[in-house]
Amino acid sequence: MSNNRNLGNLANVLDNGTSGQVLTSQGNGVATFADAGGVTVYDNTGDLPSSGNTDGDLAWVKDVTGSGALKSLYIWDGSEWDKISSGPQIGPRYTTTPTSEVDLDTSGVASTLTAVAVDESGFPITYDWDAYSGSTVYNASSLPPQLTAVSESSGVFTLTPSTSDSDAGTVIFRTKASDGVLFTPAITTLNLNFGLQNITGFVVDQTSTGSTNYTIWNALILNSNGSVFEDSSLRSSTTFAGYTPTSNAPGWGEGFDDYAHSNSTGPGLMVTNATAAGYTVPDPFYTCFVSESTANDNFSVQWTSGGVTGHRFYITGWGFGSLTETYFNGGQIKFYINGVLESNWRSLTTVGSGNSTAFYIDFLA
Repeated sequence: MSNNRNLGNLANVLDNGTSGQVLTSQGNGVATFADAGGVTVYDNTGDLPSSGNTDGDLAWVKDVTGSGALKSLYIWDGSEWDKISSGPQIGPRYTTTPTSEVDLDTSGVASTLTAVAVDESGFPITYDWDAYSGSTVYNASSLPPQLTAVSESSGVFTLTPSTSDSDAGTVIFRTKASDGVLFTPAITTLNLNFGLQNITGFVVDQTSTGSTNYTIWNALILNSNGSVFEDSSLRSSTTFAGYTPTSNAPGWGEGFDDYAHSNSTGPGLMVTNATAAGYTVPDPFYTCFVSESTANDNFSVQWTSGGVTGHRFYITGWGFGSLTETYFNGGQIKFYINGVLESNWRSLTTVGSGNSTAFYIDFLA
């Protein structure tokens, strides 16, 4: 195309332009005028118009009614005004940081997290949250299973936990304090645990015997998955202490199998009671078994394969087959938690009577 032709086209375009427009190239030697987003000055952010704007419009807010600390440049993105930052990018700073770990209440009582943050330039702070577990991200429209509700008011988050043990677990909760451009996160680990956690053993102090002065009992620990003693690594890593080997050495037995437990005696009673409470007990099931011809002895049982979660602990005297003796007839229990023995003894609840007697501790009560 000749220079004369180009100049002629440009002259035509100039005749069509209006004040405030800018000349833009459309390619292939074609140029047109278009409206330009200009910079308009406003006194305060409340004066920014919500309609009649063109994509790319710029607005300078002077913060007249304030100290001037909130003055800033904004750009219209087609639906809202976005603040344009300049200089060092510093997010809000926490003056009160949410706690780093919370054990949620399994009864459903809500927990709170409190966050207070400030912006060095004085911009108001808003708060939000998200959470994750592994590769799964949660937010207000998709709650983690450990929570049934999350609400926020002025930086105070109210977390309502699930009461279902099927929702047990850990989730990472992230508080976000934002100044409108940048946000500063704070991490809190939320734990929803049902029962007694990290059991690595127990001590049985038999305080009462039945018709025969022996220390004889079977013990069983249950959680929502059944008997924790079904774990072969737990059984193989168990050690016993405190017994006098005048009778059978302590070890593991299979309920209703090796020792021919009858449903009318203690082991059968604790299974019946556990089933009524909603637990699934395998048949045969493993019990921790102690038999000693010394009355009212004290035994320690520990394992090194890692901690387990317990919902119920059962113990009963070893009455089986045609035997009608009640051996273990009362006592108290302590548990090892991550290898450390509890300070206080736990009492037992009795179920049944006579030869059909069992005892248990409900960790969910």
